[in-house]
Formats: sequence, structure tokens, C-alpha cells
Amino acid sequence: MSRLFILALVIPTLSGCSVLRRVDMTIERLDTMNTMLAEASGQIANSSRKLGETQASMIEATRTIADSSRKIGETQALMIESNRLIAESNRQLALSIANVVRSNAGMTTSNENMAKTIENVAQSNQKVDTTNENMKSTLAQMVEMNKSMTRSNALMNEMNEKLGVVTKVIQKIPGMKP
Repeated sequence: MSRLFILALVIPTLSGCSVLRRVDMTIERLDTMNTMLAEASGQIANSSRKLGETQASMIEATRTIADSSRKIGETQALMIESNRLIAESNRQLALSIANVVRSNAGMTTSNENMAKTIENVAQSNQKVDTTNENMKSTLAQMVEMNKSMTRSNALMNEMNEKLGVVTKVIQKIPGMKP
């Protein structure tokens, strides 16, 4: 607004003073108000600047938060994949443990069979020892039997010789034929 218009508004309200004095007072008040307005405008400009800086900081903070949120999302995705891999590893481990348990059961059966085999081999060894003893006894008896057969053969030869002599004697006896 122009000063004249303001003066036209203010002058009628100031009764009892001279017009010039009133105009001076009005101008003085307007100058004070202008100074105050300038200061207020400066403060508003300063506040606006600080508000702009704050908004810039908030925008940067929002970008940082968005970047952090993205990184958190990526980390969560990696954690989910890691958990999936751990679950798969645990499943494979459970299968492996089940295989080990089955293998151990098979090993237990194998060990039991091996113990039976060792027992059977021990019994077989005892039977082989008994057979060896029996074979020694049989061989000793065969030696004795051979000796007896040799004596028997000698006796048979002697008997054959004696029979040969008896046959010759019988042949010489009239009426007797061998």
C-alpha cells in the first residue's frame, strides 16, 4: 500500500494533534513497523532457509532410510535363502543319519554273523584237530594192519607151501585125488 493511502486512513483517527505531528507519528510508526516487518521477513527468510535445510536433511534421511530398507530387504532375502539352505542341509543330514543308523544296524548284523563265523571256524578247527587225531590213530592202526597183513601173507605162503606138500603127499596115496 502506498504511504498516502495509509496516511489517509490514519489521519482521521488521531484527534487532538496537529496534522503534521500526526503524520510524523504515523510515518514513525510505519517506519517502526517496516523495520519490524523487515526483521520478521529476515527471520522468516532465515526460518525458511533453515526449513529448507531441514527438508533437505529429511530428504537425505529418507533416501538413507530407503537405502537401508532396501538393504534390509536384500538381507532378509539372503536370510530366507540361507534358512532354506539350512533346512535342506538339515534334511540331508537327517537322511545321512538315517543311513548311518541303517548301516550301523547292518554292521551289528554283520558283526553278529562274523562272531558266529568265528565260532563256527573254532568248532571246525576243533573238528579238524579231532579228525587229525583220528587220522593219526587210523594211520597207526593201518601200520599195525600192514604188519598183520604181512604176517598173514607169510602165514598164507607157509600154508600154501604146506598145502603144496600135502597135495603132493595126497597124490602119492593111492585112491586119493586132490
